[in-house]
Amino acid sequence: MSKFIIIKKNSILSYIVSLLILFVFISSIYFFFTKDQYIEAFTPVNSKNNISFDFDGDGEKDEIEVSKENNSYIINIKSKDETYSLTSKDNLALLGDSVTKWPIKIDVLDISRNNIPEIIVRLSKDKTPINYIFSWNGDKFINTFTSNDNIVGILDSNNNKTPKLLSLSSSKGDGSTKGYIFFEDKIKDITFSKPKVQGLSVIQSFIDIIEAPYELSEAPNIFTSDIDSNELAILWGLDKDNTRYSFQNGYFTDFEWDKDGNILGMNWTLSFENTKSVHDSTPSKELLLYLTVKYDGYTSLKISSIKKI
Repeated sequence: MSKFIIIKKNSILSYIVSLLILFVFISSIYFFFTKDQYIEAFTPVNSKNNISFDFDGDGEKDEIEVSKENNSYIINIKSKDETYSLTSKDNLALLGDSVTKWPIKIDVLDISRNNIPEIIVRLSKDKTPINYIFSWNGDKFINTFTSNDNIVGILDSNNNKTPKLLSLSSSKGDGSTKGYIFFEDKIKDITFSKPKVQGLSVIQSFIDIIEAPYELSEAPNIFTSDIDSNELAILWGLDKDNTRYSFQNGYFTDFEWDKDGNILGMNWTLSFENTKSVHDSTPSKELLLYLTVKYDGYTSLKISSIKKI
């Protein structure tokens, strides 16, 4: 026996109206979060991409707001009772350039181990890398650290050792590495101890691979044997016949250690300028790659994962 479903016209109309309302609501949210005057540029560490933290130690969640003024980035921390502007040591609120090829990046990590996280900001200014770290001193946010190196990162980020901030040049390597530790709202230079970034040579080789104006004939020995073949194939999908890549900046943290505190795993974020050939007027944009570097079980750290953003 055939069965018939009878739908009243009023029900159909109600259903259509509900869909339209839902569409408008979603569109409004999308517009709000993508309009020029407010920018989602938040990539916190170990936070599952939440944008709220207690940045001032009052027990209440605060929010980071990134905006543009005169083609420069401004960052405000919005707390329950007040809004704080993050300013450089020169008391400038314009922290760096707003350019498509080099977007601002923000990470959050409690480097001082005082249960109030530091705010790590990476961007460019006058075509040069600039890195800031902001800390809460009990009354306001202060610019604790600034550097113009194109790599910064944190070692001993979440173990029982004192976290170390390292800043260096990708081309000069370990010989250029400067090291620091945080104590409350102050920073101490430990460069005399000659800190090194484990696995840095692997990252330098990877940067060279991306910047090279040709495709690889085969993968060099900087990858683990079990790396996903689809991820490795990213290296052959960069259209180098028509595109050039130039390294801009990098950021790293460690996430795994052995019983003696030796690093077994690190995460890297590498930013490259993506420029089309000279005959193409397309503006430059960013190639953003996330790498996982892990101990290969034998002697060294190697790249175990590549994610393209």
